[in-house]
Amino acid sequence: KTIGLAESTGALWAASFMFSYLSKSICEYLLEHSEFSISEEDIIVPYYHKNAAGTGDDAAAADVIVSDGVGRFPDHIIFRAKNFDVTDFSALRNSVIRSLADTFGFKEGDDYLCRYLLIACAAFDVDEEKGENPILKSGLALDSLELFQPIIRVESCNEIVKAVSNRSIRELPLTQGFKNWPLLNEDRTSIRSTEDIADTSKDGKVREQLKKHDY
Repeated sequence: KTIGLAESTGALWAASFMFSYLSKSICEYLLEHSEFSISEEDIIVPYYHKNAAGTGDDAAAADVIVSDGVGRFPDHIIFRAKNFDVTDFSALRNSVIRSLADTFGFKEGDDYLCRYLLIACAAFDVDEEKGENPILKSGLALDSLELFQPIIRVESCNEIVKAVSNRSIRELPLTQGFKNWPLLNEDRTSIRSTEDIADTSKDGKVREQLKKHDY
């Protein structure tokens, strides 16, 4: 839904990054707070390694970052916990939304995002000794959760659209820190158009620069 609001290259990137950022923040919160009592190995989806997530120095982790391409943090997280209290999730949700609001500079702070975003948690039992697959079993819960779409009844404008516009994204400290951000034009002051990224020219230099892998 959010990606569907995008009207520019920068907006497409930002909308996708927004949810990757949330996913990464949730993983970090789970590991940093003792009430969840989980380790990196307990996070089944996504593959999560503290250094590979960009939070430390590790040569092996750096290789992971370079080689894994797009989609490292999907829009769902599956983790194993022996004693999990769903009520602990409320504090997690508030924390990651507040962080997202600060990172993207939402003028209304986290209030708008709390009404806009659906961040839910479902707990279920998995008998791994009997060969039950937690990823397959989670599908039933996730399908049901997706039916509960939040609706903002009254809004003067869509804050998400404003936040992910090319101009807004370019001015964020987040993107200004990307020294070699591939989405920037050669002048390093504007974001490439989708036509530039598709790169229909004969030499195909831009296309090769932006491609992650040869599929």
